[in-house]
Amino acid sequence: MDDGTQFQIGQTILIGTEQMLVTGISRNNLAVTRGLNGSSAHADDSDINILRWPASVERAALVQTARIWTRSANFEPFFVDADLDTDVRLMLEAYRKTAE
Repeated sequence: MDDGTQFQIGQTILIGTEQMLVTGISRNNLAVTRGLNGSSAHADDSDINILRWPASVERAALVQTARIWTRSANFEPFFVDADLDTDVRLMLEAYRKTAE
C-alpha cells in the first residue's frame, strides 16, 4: 500500500473477494480483522478497494443504535433484542438477500 491516508479506522476494505475491517493505521500499514462477513482469503496480487455502505444503511444503523442506547437505563448493562425496529427494517429491505 502506498498511501495510508486514504483509509480510516472502521472502514471495510475489499481485497479480491475478502472483506476486512480496518482496526488500525500506522503510516502505510493497516491492521485489519480478516475474513469479515465470512469472506475467504484473497490472492496476494489483488487490488484493494474501499467499501462504503449506502447512506440509507448507515442511517439505519445509526437510528437503531441511538434507540438501543436511549432504551438503556443510565448506560447500565442491558440486553438487546435481536429484532430491528419496523422502520429500520423497512430502510434495509432493499438490501436483503433473498433465497433463490
